[in-house]
This record gives sequence, C-alpha cells and structure tokens, in this order.
Amino acid sequence: MSSKDSEHVAETLKSIAQDKIVIASLHRPGSSVLSLFDKVLLLDKGGRVAFFGTSAEMFEYFKHACLELQIPIRRRHNLEQDSAADFVFDVLETPLHNLTQSNNTDYARRFPPRFWQERFESHRLLESVASGEIPVQTQLGEAPRAEDNMPIPISRKRTMKDHFILFQTHLLRSILSKFRNRGTIYSTILEAPMLAFLIGITLRASDEGSYEFGPSTNLIEYLFLSVTVGMFLGLTNSATEILRDKPVLRRERNHRYGTGIYVIAKFCTLSLLAVIQTGIYIAVGNYMLEIDSMFF
Repeated sequence: MSSKDSEHVAETLKSIAQDKIVIASLHRPGSSVLSLFDKVLLLDKGGRVAFFGTSAEMFEYFKHACLELQIPIRRRHNLEQDSAADFVFDVLETPLHNLTQSNNTDYARRFPPRFWQERFESHRLLESVASGEIPVQTQLGEAPRAEDNMPIPISRKRTMKDHFILFQTHLLRSILSKFRNRGTIYSTILEAPMLAFLIGITLRASDEGSYEFGPSTNLIEYLFLSVTVGMFLGLTNSATEILRDKPVLRRERNHRYGTGIYVIAKFCTLSLLAVIQTGIYIAVGNYMLEIDSMFF
C-alpha cells in the first residue's frame, strides 16, 4: 500500500480499538503510522524482543544506544521526517564492514539479536528499579523479613497428597538416576554373580574327592560370606548417592522438600537394587554349592 493508504488503515484500526485490543504486524511503518499505535513491539531475528514501548520511547532508546555503543549510521536521519522503521533497522542491522567494501551481502551484524534483547531487558529493569515500580518481592504482602530486609516466604502446610506426590517424584528420579548409571548395570550384572561364582568355587574345594552338599561343613562359612557380600553390595550401591545428589539438593534447597521423604525414596530405590543383586548372588551361589529349597 501507499503511505497514505497505510495511514488510513492504521486510523481505521485505531477507531475500532476503543473497547478491544488490536494487534497488527507492520514491516516498515512510517512515523505517522507508528504514532497512531499505543505500543510498539520490535522483534529481531529469531523472535527476540528488541524493544517494547511507545514509538517516541523507541526513538530515544535507539538514539541513546547509538551514542553509548558508538554505532555509525550509514546515513543521517532526521527523526521528525524520515521513517522511524528505517532508523531502527539501520541501528539493528549495522554491519561489521561497509557493504561497498564487500560483495558479500550476507554480512555479519555488529551485535546479534540476543544482545539487543538482553540490553532491553536490563534497560527495563533499571528503569523500574529507579522509579520504584518494582517491589522487593511481589505477591507476598506483609511477609516477615530477614535481617537484610528481604521477605521470607511463608510456605503453606503440605497435605498428605503433597507428600505423596513429592515422594513419587523423588522415587522416580532416584530409580532413573540409579539404573541409567552404567556402573549400576555393571555391578548388578557382573559383581554379584562373580562374587557368588568365586565363593562357590572356593567352598567346593575338598580333599576327600568330589564335592557333595550332605557331608560338607562349609555351609556356615557360606552364610557368613553371604552376609559380608550383602553388606559390601549395599555399601558400594549407596556410597556415591550423597555426592551424586548433592548438586540437585542444593538447587532445590528453597523448595523445602523435607529430608525424610528424600531418605525414604532413596532407601526404597537402594532396597530394590539390593533385592535384585542378592537374588542373583543367592541363585548362583546356591547352584554352585548344590543347596536346594533355601533361596528365599
């Protein structure tokens, strides 16, 4: 559309925006068109927000950005006459090298879209703090305050359902973390049967000929070694749990998760793993020593 037709469309949109919100996507609006809109949302490449506010605030913001960042503009703009979008786009799309010095049209920008988004977010934050619009912490009301005058959140009392959901979360995460660890798989598949095999080979040794369970006196030694192996497997399974979970617990310290629920969930996970390992150990050991009907 021509510039005048664009202005007529913008005026029509403004006339129907008395009792509703109208959002329009504009690609190269002039100053007269932009002045009809209450707010301007400027999106850079990738959908990153480069500015949000009135058109007048946008001009001032990017003028100060040019002075602060020492951005050279390819042509001098008279902001009262030239297109506002052209000025902003010249600031955002300032290349590292002049286009006349290179035939490559796919040139690198001076600042990436992420930079403009972070700069605008910092600008809004500093403005809000300076004007006192941002409270110390929202939605807390008259909360008690610590020594540094920061509000202390008051946690609501958890119900049994909350505790159960939290226990489920800890249990599922503990099981996935344990069984995704390659060391756990090795200890479950190899460690328990290997220990049972070595103990069985040792206790089958006899000076009186072939091994038989009846006249053998090694049952007490087997039970003693089995208890020792059970303790060893339990220790090796749980030794690394505290160190592995420490970063997670530190990250969740403000959630007030409750140590008891975490310990119970961890105990259930390690108990499940211990049952699997000792089951494999007893199955192999009893088979090696010809022990029947004593698995459980």
